[in-house]
Amino acid sequence: SYASFTAMCVIGLVRSKRADHVFVESPPLFLAVPGRLVAWLWRATAIFNVADLWPDAAVDLGLLGPGLPLRVLQAIERWAYRSYDVVNSVTDSVRRVLTDGKGIPERKLLDLPNGVDTELFRPIAPERRAVHDLANTVVYAGTVGYIHAPEHLVSAFALLAERGRDVRLGFYATGSELDRLRAHADRLGLATVSFADPVPLPELAEILPGALAGVVTLADNDMARKTRPSKMFPTMASGRPVLYCGDGEGADMVQREDAGVVCPNAPEAIADAIEQLIDGGRADELGANGRAFVERDLSWNAIVDRWLVALEQVR
Repeated sequence: SYASFTAMCVIGLVRSKRADHVFVESPPLFLAVPGRLVAWLWRATAIFNVADLWPDAAVDLGLLGPGLPLRVLQAIERWAYRSYDVVNSVTDSVRRVLTDGKGIPERKLLDLPNGVDTELFRPIAPERRAVHDLANTVVYAGTVGYIHAPEHLVSAFALLAERGRDVRLGFYATGSELDRLRAHADRLGLATVSFADPVPLPELAEILPGALAGVVTLADNDMARKTRPSKMFPTMASGRPVLYCGDGEGADMVQREDAGVVCPNAPEAIADAIEQLIDGGRADELGANGRAFVERDLSWNAIVDRWLVALEQVR
């Protein structure tokens, strides 16, 4: 999939007008090659945005082992880090890997973390929350992939049903693990778990503010711990608490800002955390804390403004 996408990217670049900057997203790591070549051709600033550390992520997840494919990917990675004018990191953990493990000099490293449109995603009045009838629903909105290990979340709702809890789980999702997740919910016979296709962002901005919480799940591996999952920021901006199932940099952020509940990604721990949200009486307070945090530090306007100033200094 990544290789074919890169091939189509070349067609798009050939048809494009000259730009002052070429911004390349990784993954797919393969995009580093056509992106850098066209930047040379146009004499443009070449910017490599490391959204995930590849091929490290594939190795950590057990999807790629020693052999020629790994050596080729590692060679492309080293070449990209060496040849690009600017390299962006999305988290503090990734930045440390890039400097300490990959040898990228600080002078060419910039921070461009995940953020959120705080104008689109915002709290709504309590009376409007009832429109979608989601007050007792935990919402999972975004990709369902191998790194998310979402099956434990579904299993938690089987435990909550056994405990007699009137709480639901709503997926607005797509991804490689979705079919397996549906089958898991069917095996458990859960009427409290529903699946819907992803919705446009304006529609999601109407759904999240009325939910009990937004949920993030991550597998137990080093690569997941280095991430700040982007799906948690619309929840914060919508004034709802984050249920963070996992650990690492994202979990530390939720705890530091008192913007939700953090628990291990295990069925019983997740069920207990949801009961804590229901019974604790702090859901609105946690949501307000998250909203204040993203307004201050993680609105896209603020992030991009800071990044553009830093980019001019690098150039």
